[in-house]
Amino acid sequence: MRYVSRSFRQMDRQGISLRTELRDTLTLAAPIVLSQVGHMSMGLVDTVVAGRISTTALAALGLSVNCFWTFTSVCCGALLALDAYFSQAVGARDERLLGRYLGQSFWSCGMVALVSGFCVIAGTVLYLLFAQPSEMSAAFGIYMRTIIWCLPSLFVFFVIQRYWQARHKVLPMTMIILGANVLNLLACLALGLGRWGFPHLGVRGLVLATVISRHSMLFAGLAYLVAISDYRAVRFEAADPPLALRR
Repeated sequence: MRYVSRSFRQMDRQGISLRTELRDTLTLAAPIVLSQVGHMSMGLVDTVVAGRISTTALAALGLSVNCFWTFTSVCCGALLALDAYFSQAVGARDERLLGRYLGQSFWSCGMVALVSGFCVIAGTVLYLLFAQPSEMSAAFGIYMRTIIWCLPSLFVFFVIQRYWQARHKVLPMTMIILGANVLNLLACLALGLGRWGFPHLGVRGLVLATVISRHSMLFAGLAYLVAISDYRAVRFEAADPPLALRR
């Protein structure tokens, strides 16, 4: 507490307003928190709709989502290292280096997508090999064989989100995520429950809704990147790491 109080006193002596600092922090952090809640709420929507289908669908969905995110979360964590690279380039106002880092990040997405896809397939095969044949294991297989197609869109959008976060433009990505949640809800009702004349696909409909929503996020993120940023500055050759990281 003494250290915190001393820091506040130093800020006051340096003419830095605590209210200004809090406002700037909340302006940047609030959309980031909201976007993370949006990512989690997409799974919540699937769970709520799955409960309207059957208890078997609900159990299969819970098992499938946990299995899928066990592998993909590790790969997303590996991509978090890009935050430091993007922030260093933005702080140095080096647009050329920033474009090279962004290009290299897309190669990183391809590599982690391959690793994650291999792990998801291996986990699915092992479960179906040792599990007793049942409706739940069949639904699990349907979900896992379909959800794997959203891996590239998941990782590429994750990188685009980190890129704009480093440039202090987080609200557009948050709006894209919230829009994808609305689309996911409508697609779950349409394909999962057969609303509005669509076929009743059950678990297959829920996972298709997720894949559609993830790809819509990717297309919207790429469209924003092309419209706002100079996409011609993106370079795919190797870039040197920032000086602070080399030390």
